[in-house]
Amino acid sequence: MMRKVIALSLIVLGASFTSCNSLKKLSGKSKKQETTNTEELTAQDGNSNYFAAEPTTTAKQPASRPATSPAKTTSSRKISMRAEKFTFDQKSDENKNSSGKFFVIVGSFGQRDNADRFKQQLAAQGFKPFILLSETGNLRICINSYFSENAARSRVMQIRTDYPKYADAWLLIKN
Repeated sequence: MMRKVIALSLIVLGASFTSCNSLKKLSGKSKKQETTNTEELTAQDGNSNYFAAEPTTTAKQPASRPATSPAKTTSSRKISMRAEKFTFDQKSDENKNSSGKFFVIVGSFGQRDNADRFKQQLAAQGFKPFILLSETGNLRICINSYFSENAARSRVMQIRTDYPKYADAWLLIKN
């Protein structure tokens, strides 16, 4: 009798795990997309205290999507925003960009060598990147700064369209 109860419990437990994964597959959302949606909702609320970690990698998209699920293009995704205090890594960058309030971020790193390497890659692609040192200790790789939020949003959308590998570009608001 005890064996039957244990076997039945294992079957129910296994079925519950399987159904959870099946629901995720049916919704067509990956873990990355669920995180991004949470960040976007937080950005809409305007409460910067509840932001999840900002995106730093580009999620791989499947080659084709089912016809029943509308494909969300990279450029139409909402733009994540985060307000924080930071300093400029180089005085020359501060002189050029200190009047900006909105900064277009395409990468964030915890280690200096990774940030420098990414900055060099961006420079080789024609960008003029600079590094911001955030209050959280991260090195933010910025490619533009703007006084106007609309201009900054337009630039993020342009980057997402022209450079899909930087689809996670987001805005840092000077605090």
